[in-house]
Amino acid sequence: MIQYSHPIAAVTATAMISLVKRSRSLYSTPDGNTRAWISVSKQHGREEREKYWFAFHPHQQASLREAEQAFVVLGCASADILFVIPYVEIEKYLDKAWTTERAGKMYWHFHIERRDGKYFLLLRRGEENPDISAFLLVPDEGENTTGEA
Repeated sequence: MIQYSHPIAAVTATAMISLVKRSRSLYSTPDGNTRAWISVSKQHGREEREKYWFAFHPHQQASLREAEQAFVVLGCASADILFVIPYVEIEKYLDKAWTTERAGKMYWHFHIERRDGKYFLLLRRGEENPDISAFLLVPDEGENTTGEA
């Protein structure tokens, strides 16, 4: 399996675009038209029920909404298990996602769980958990994985 040095290296190599770091977790093309929010989670739970957890804040949502093209990039334990999900897909589930409010501020939780060889976005109880396996980034064996040209 190919190992990337960082999730952004995987995205830029696969999409063949140049992304510039704008903040700790936000990247964009130089013109800002394409944006990616990137987060990596350690593995929670046991191997038979791998789980990953991500926090997504309203200011990150606002930045993605302003772009012509936007992606949520979720790395699970490393850059080896990486999801590149169009923001429009994620937005469909925000009202069904878990949330936390602290000191008058709210953020969403994205939980991913691996079951039976598939990956699911875990939503609040009673909601159907969508299979997001189609968004798993699987690189070609010959790709440059360092992010360098």
